[in-house]
Amino acid sequence: MQHCSNVGHSETRMLIIDEFELQAYQASFHYAENDIPPLFFARFWHVFELFQPFITLPITLVETQVTQNAPLPKQPHVQATLTLLEATKIKHFERYRFEMNVNDVLTVHHTFIKQVKL
Repeated sequence: MQHCSNVGHSETRMLIIDEFELQAYQASFHYAENDIPPLFFARFWHVFELFQPFITLPITLVETQVTQNAPLPKQPHVQATLTLLEATKIKHFERYRFEMNVNDVLTVHHTFIKQVKL
């Protein structure tokens, strides 16, 4: 199974929040103007080198868990850390679990699966 050697690896980046994209997202989901919605950060996964190998894989997002300790106020940039928590083969599937932590206030866990051909 490829990518297993990266389990436990983390990558931290400063993410620039585009004001217009944020406003459009807030309006679409009727979210408060002063806070950044937790799932807004899904648009940033592709900027992490740790996630690059997964972009071309036929993976499916099957679970999302969000933990937020406090509202994340609107700001021009945030610090985010992406960690590959797990890469496991289960029967005919490979499961990948990632965690994104934003400013130590927000944690988003995503679980992806990929079907393995026999």
